[in-house]
Amino acid sequence: HTLVTEGSWKAIMEYEALHLSKCPNPKLARFQGKDGIYSLKAKVASYFGAPLPFDRHDWTIDRCGTEVTYIIDYYDWTDENGETEYFIDARPTGISGLFDRFRLATKKWS
Repeated sequence: HTLVTEGSWKAIMEYEALHLSKCPNPKLARFQGKDGIYSLKAKVASYFGAPLPFDRHDWTIDRCGTEVTYIIDYYDWTDENGETEYFIDARPTGISGLFDRFRLATKKWS
């Protein structure tokens, strides 16, 4: 559980790093477990054959007075050695979230 929580925070901080000049210390305001309530992205991906996540959380971050919500889908699978691997798909919501997702993707792939 600690590994997944730390991975979630790390994934969110990748996006929050885009705003460090305005807010150097974002904090977790609250979170909500939404097991069994699949995100739109997970539903669409499953329609095309991808597995559904084993869990979902929505985390709200306090970005120095501005609340930003992140959807986090958690996936797991067993590798060829029988070990459980995890993938955390965290992303901000809303129009500003889409812009941040584009900015981060551009930064990673350039």
